Amino acid sequence: MDSATARGCLEPREIEQVGRAAPGQLSPELVGHLASCSTCQKRLLALDAPEPAKRGKPDGDTSPGQRLLRVLLVLAAIIAALLTMLRLAR
Repeated sequence: MDSATARGCLEPREIEQVGRAAPGQLSPELVGHLASCSTCQKRLLALDAPEPAKRGKPDGDTSPGQRLLRVLLVLAAIIAALLTMLRLAR
């Protein structure tokens, strides 16, 4: 029994059941507990939390040529924006 269960919170298997339940399928007692218990709310939200981002190369690693093309496109867009602003300022 973990410390949350000792305080009257839902057990881990109950939290998982709540996470899988369709809307309207939970008992009023369970809904009432979830509405008033921040610990169970946090545990329930943690079920759907994404994994932390990994450091290093992303899965869709690009070649140096693709990165150079992106940099050039961004620079071209910046230059185009600056030229447009200069034209409008006249």
